[in-house]
Amino acid sequence: MCTKTAAGLGDDAAEGLNNGIIFLAFTPLAILLLLGFLWYKKNKHEFA
Repeated sequence: MCTKTAAGLGDDAAEGLNNGIIFLAFTPLAILLLLGFLWYKKNKHEFA
């Protein structure tokens, strides 16, 4: 149902939908990468 609705929206709305999906996927990935980087920086001496 969502696919058929998105297909009928038109090019501008479909582009906005795609941008929204990318934004919603990027935000948690960015948070995880930031937490991983901070964890690595804090515990860097244990890896050497």
